[in-house]
Amino acid sequence: MSEDSDKSTDSARPGPIVPDPDGAARLARRKKWDRITLGIILVMVAVFVTAVVYRREIRAHYWAWRLRQADDPDQRTLWGRSLVTAGEAAYGPAIGLTRSDDPAVRHAGMQVLIDALWAVRSDRTRKAGADAPVPTPRVAARFRELLNDADRHMKFQAMDGLALLGDRAALPKLIELAGGSADTETTLKALPTLAALDPASRADPQAGRLAAETLRRVLADARDPNVRVQSIDCLRDYPSDATLGSLVGALADLRAVTIPPQSEQIPPEMRAWAEKELQKRLLAAGRLGPPTTQPQAAVATQPDRPSTVADYADRVLRYLTGQEFGFDSTAPQSDRDAVIQRWRDYIARKRA
Repeated sequence: MSEDSDKSTDSARPGPIVPDPDGAARLARRKKWDRITLGIILVMVAVFVTAVVYRREIRAHYWAWRLRQADDPDQRTLWGRSLVTAGEAAYGPAIGLTRSDDPAVRHAGMQVLIDALWAVRSDRTRKAGADAPVPTPRVAARFRELLNDADRHMKFQAMDGLALLGDRAALPKLIELAGGSADTETTLKALPTLAALDPASRADPQAGRLAAETLRRVLADARDPNVRVQSIDCLRDYPSDATLGSLVGALADLRAVTIPPQSEQIPPEMRAWAEKELQKRLLAAGRLGPPTTQPQAAVATQPDRPSTVADYADRVLRYLTGQEFGFDSTAPQSDRDAVIQRWRDYIARKRA
């Protein structure tokens, strides 16, 4: 009996564990595939997070690529508008477009840059409740490069962008273009850009002095009446006795103006905003006197005759000083000379 129970006990005991080489291999493969699966999941999560975080940048590069590939102008406009909606994410792709060998793509990229800057600035201004310039060093640097571009369209739009950004680092080149360019159109564009940067009201009196001297030199030396009028219009930002003297000298120029200054070419709704900003800057810079007329008011001339250089000079003189000496460009020479002398006497009394 005891022998039988001992045998049953021995049979119930587990035998020695024999290694299963196939099972170990399967376990190793299983662990390997688990690691691979985990890696794939982590990669997919990373891709998803990246797509969510950088979705605007990804879309911006895609839209820029589509714009570059488009042959139809309407298609380029469509993709350009889409790119503008990317806001600040549009800057990098748009700068890349401005480096294209295709002039149409370059122009489209430049327009995207300008429109995106306006959109971002308007959005920030709306949220802040006050004007909120956008610091964009790389865009400003690209605009400064384009001031040397052989394509006039690119150069002029770069000036618009620099004026929008208020980039004072462009002052030396703009002074060169405004004061030394033999191209009348370039001078007419560079002068208001130079004034738009308004260095006179900032913490750089040297830059303000150079800009004002450039404008007065152009007024004195320019042969084209349209260039003289543009410099007169810009000198509103630089009130000083030297400016008044230059303006009085322009009262003798009765040549007709065929191209109005840029401040008169902007839409009426923007003109009102520009005038408010100008008055703030003049007050901050210490203007010479209260205005008796608005600078954008129509010049009192005959309806069938264009305004003259003298008419514009008289208007800015009245704006800066608040004085009215009754100048009339259609009056006899003796009457005009008398008014000019009264202006000179006024400036002499101010200096005394």
